[in-house]
Amino acid sequence: MFTVYLDESLTKRWQPSPDATGEPKQIGARLLVGAVVTPAGSELEAALDAAGASLLADPLAWESRPDRPDGKDRRELFAKEGFHFTHDSLSIRDSALRTMLEHPVRAHVFYSHMQWASGLDQSDLQCAMYFTLVRTLLQRYAGSHLELVFENSSLMDSLYGKI
Repeated sequence: MFTVYLDESLTKRWQPSPDATGEPKQIGARLLVGAVVTPAGSELEAALDAAGASLLADPLAWESRPDRPDGKDRRELFAKEGFHFTHDSLSIRDSALRTMLEHPVRAHVFYSHMQWASGLDQSDLQCAMYFTLVRTLLQRYAGSHLELVFENSSLMDSLYGKI
């Protein structure tokens, strides 16, 4: 049995200093969908839970963190959500990466450049990319039992049927 953890990320693309104001102009985005495949899903989850608990208990990990623009406390968000790119500092992300690298994992990533003028709908593109990724994984691991674990995001709820 393999556990497949699936996630997506939208990274905005900017044009540096397009005019005299010095304000960057957003010129598009890069949409990524990825999967981490491991034969040791429960062991990996337990190790990440332990690493997260250790970080929460370490005041030094949170001492020099800048405030979030929305004023929310980073430590409280981490306690609620665990390791997540949006909220983690480099040292916290490195802790998650070290923990993951102690276990057998294989990564699969697709990405697409999105131009705002292209008229592409982000959710349609995301569904197509997830569909292709899942189909590729099913072919690659044919004959194996795959447990698919998608990011816990209510924004995805209406999209799973399309995938």
